[in-house]
Amino acid sequence: MAQSNRESFLNRVIEGGITAAFEGHSYVYSHAGSNEIFDPEEINERLRTAAKELLDAIGEPNEPAIQEEVVEQYNRIFELGEGGGRGPSAGLCWLDFRHIEESAPPQIVGHSMHASATRKGDVICGNVIRQNQRSQGGEGVLMETSSEVKFFHRNPDGSVGVEVI
Repeated sequence: MAQSNRESFLNRVIEGGITAAFEGHSYVYSHAGSNEIFDPEEINERLRTAAKELLDAIGEPNEPAIQEEVVEQYNRIFELGEGGGRGPSAGLCWLDFRHIEESAPPQIVGHSMHASATRKGDVICGNVIRQNQRSQGGEGVLMETSSEVKFFHRNPDGSVGVEVI
């Protein structure tokens, strides 16, 4: 990514326009999820601090080393996990849904492709777009209200299906 694009992105993170997690009615949202409880406010503060460190390193000769240090220091967010990524110790950006445990706290996540919204315990994965590309339906979105989570999806005939997840 060009330096100007990295700077722009990191500034948006620092300003709070891009977050790692947020709270819904009954669920915490993050990209890939976690098996342990986490505080979105604390995680987002750590993300902003990491972004400041990365911004300060742009253009420096040791920038790649600093990037690696940031991943290590803020592993709760950025850790790739075993095998080069998506392993059981991965952070909020990289954990594969197959490693989510039934006992994980209530969350809504994406990251791991599924053909339909998928629940494991109190965790729901709504990443259905790429798995259903070029298909006769399946694309969908989740909507959380104060009482339930619904999955709205396109059926093969073009109609909209609604399921409570």
